[in-house]
Amino acid sequence: MEAPVMFDLASVQNHKSWERNGQLPTVGNNDQHCLVCNRPMKDEDNTWAHMSVMGELFPADYDNWEDPDSQGCFPVGNSCKKKIPAAYLLKSL
Repeated sequence: MEAPVMFDLASVQNHKSWERNGQLPTVGNNDQHCLVCNRPMKDEDNTWAHMSVMGELFPADYDNWEDPDSQGCFPVGNSCKKKIPAAYLLKSL
């Protein structure tokens, strides 16, 4: 399988907003906070991003869930999903 073209999540993350919203930027925040800004979210607002261990996003059409570089999917809030190309966002899991 050909390696996917990844999206660098750090290009849209604002670490000051992470600090302002209650945590330092770390991978593995809980499912109730946006991956990009760490603001609390409602479950029904979730759009998802499939993240690698390097902090990059897999394309939405990349379906190798067994990839050893996968960390799984994390929620992205409504305002932050506008910062990420649609080709890297999942509407549901």
